[in-house]
Amino acid sequence: MKKHYIFAIISIISLISCGAAFAVDWSAEPYALSQTEISMEAAAEPNAVEYRFVFVSSPTAGTGGTSSDWQSSLVYTDDGLSVNHQYGYQVEARDANEVVIGTSSTVNKYTLTQDPAGVSFSSIYTYYIYAMYDAAYGNLGGLLDRGNSGYIIYCKEAGTDSGWKIYNTTTRFDGLLGGRQYTFTSKLRNGDGIETAESAECYSYTRAYNPAAMAFSDIENDSITANWGANNNGDFAEYYCENTTIDVNSGWTTDTSWICDGLTYGTEYSFQVKAKSGSGIETVFVSLGSAETLDPGKALNPDPSVGDVLIWQDGVTLGWQAGDDAVSHNVYFGTDSYTIVGCGPNSVLYQGNYPTNSFGPVALEDNTCYYWRIDEVDSNSSIHKGYVWSFTTASQDPVGWWKFDEGTGNVFYDSSGNDNHGT
Repeated sequence: MKKHYIFAIISIISLISCGAAFAVDWSAEPYALSQTEISMEAAAEPNAVEYRFVFVSSPTAGTGGTSSDWQSSLVYTDDGLSVNHQYGYQVEARDANEVVIGTSSTVNKYTLTQDPAGVSFSSIYTYYIYAMYDAAYGNLGGLLDRGNSGYIIYCKEAGTDSGWKIYNTTTRFDGLLGGRQYTFTSKLRNGDGIETAESAECYSYTRAYNPAAMAFSDIENDSITANWGANNNGDFAEYYCENTTIDVNSGWTTDTSWICDGLTYGTEYSFQVKAKSGSGIETVFVSLGSAETLDPGKALNPDPSVGDVLIWQDGVTLGWQAGDDAVSHNVYFGTDSYTIVGCGPNSVLYQGNYPTNSFGPVALEDNTCYYWRIDEVDSNSSIHKGYVWSFTTASQDPVGWWKFDEGTGNVFYDSSGNDNHGT
């Protein structure tokens, strides 16, 4: 019987000496510690006194992988490795007799990838922006074509992203609004899918919408306020308004109005405006039309009023409010709406110069539109060209004339004599 026990013990020792080892466990499998380091930790074995961490190979041809010496520590960090490359490791254990008693399985892990570089922009429009990872075209020196590597771009305000990509092509970010700033960031991930932090924020600006023309306001003797609408542009849009008549401008401003002063009274001025985005891309000019500064020397408040219809009148006396410092009045009257705008004393429409602010009576025809203009002459003999006013005459034989001045009752009496009363 002793012979059998002795034989069994010798057989066990022989098996151990011949390398029939068990599998060593990992307490922490190899993992990326940094862009150039992979760390790992072996599980303690009862009979082991030393461990050796063996670099097996780099499937991606990374450089710098090395094995440790035999050591009592269970932890090993291999450094000096290539960025985003895969490295394979085993751990061996040996006993006090320096006999290897166990080996782990091989585990392959990638180092971390490089820090993201940000985002660049190729084309910018009002409603969309083309963005790409800020690097040369291609695979970023091979960083993107290993394992689960890739990059992603985020547009913060739109809440959208490019999705993970391995080729550095442009991504179109849609659904944007004009004249606004948009914030972009990017991330990379290594071959094991471990993501970097987001890059620094990068900004792009959509093109501005054309500003919208609006009416002038606060027109004075020497100033005009030009107005325009932002037309849904964001806060980063700026505007440039120009008085094209005298070639002055507002400069670039975020305001949507401009007081153009230092103007000459009674003079017409034309304006236009354009916008630009935060990146400096400008729109075309939009016309705001023209406006005339006030002239206190002009005649006002015509009688008959503009648009009046005169009924059964063979003649009328024209009246008006004299302009400031007016000493006499040049009267123009007739039926030619085109000529009366710019005619002078040599025109057949010129009725003469009068010292009082009335003229007439003048003979009228029925069913006719009449135009008139009063040019005021001041004490310095300066002419203040007047507005063109108009009124019309009705037929001498109307169907009816209802004054609606009954006060009571429900009958509207026809004052024309045709007895076409209404109820």
